[in-house]
Order: sequence, then C-alpha cells, then structure tokens
Amino acid sequence: MTALSPVRALVVPAARFTAFLDGHPAVWRLVSGTLVRRQDDADRRLQAHVSARGTRRLAGLLAQLAEMSARHGPPGPDGRIAIAPPLSQEELGSWMDASRETVARALNDLRARGLVRTGWRKIVVEDLPGLRALADGGD
Repeated sequence: MTALSPVRALVVPAARFTAFLDGHPAVWRLVSGTLVRRQDDADRRLQAHVSARGTRRLAGLLAQLAEMSARHGPPGPDGRIAIAPPLSQEELGSWMDASRETVARALNDLRARGLVRTGWRKIVVEDLPGLRALADGGD
C-alpha cells in the first residue's frame, strides 16, 4: 500500500483488538463482512486476470474506480466521472498486474471506443455503462 498523502496510524496489538471485538459483536460482524467482501473482490480480480486481456481487465478496473469516485463526488451534468485520485499508467498496471505498455495500449483502445478521455494523470469515464459492458465480456 502506498499513501497518497500524510497518514497517521495507530498500532493495536492483536490480543487487544480481538478482546474489543469479543465485547462488541456488532463491530465483529462489520469486520468479518469487510474481510469477506475483500476476499470476494480478490477472487473477482483473479478470475478477471486469468480470463481477460488487457483492455477488458482495465475496463473493469476503471469502472470500479469510477463507481467509487462517483460516491465521493457526483458525476458531471453530462454523466462523466473523473477518477480520483490521479493515477499513473504504472499505478494502473500495478493494480491489474500488467505492464505500463499494456495499460497504454488498453487506454488507447478505450479512448478509440469513446469510453474514456485521458490527460496527464487524469482519466475521465465518458460512458460508464459501456465500460462496464466491455468489462463484463461485451465487445
């Protein structure tokens, strides 16, 4: 993990954390639910990595990032969603286990399809439903 801005953290010993969870069953359910969702996400990413070529894998990642970005800042009036925070092609490649060159080719394909617009460390999703359809196997 790499922080994009300064971070303050607190280290909690495992025994203290589990004692807290034992005393607060509702929190335990939240933590276990988060772990299950993360495992499901990891399984989906692994399946996508095994079964999809670069453009499709990147489409899935960008669709997911656009959906998260839209929760923190509303889409523009035209429905466009700027992905935040700014990400480089190398960072995207790291997330999808691909080279920067693979990401560059995939972004070129996505731009040609009218699904995204890009600039230096800037990606705007022009057509989220189209991007999601491509990620889900449509061409």
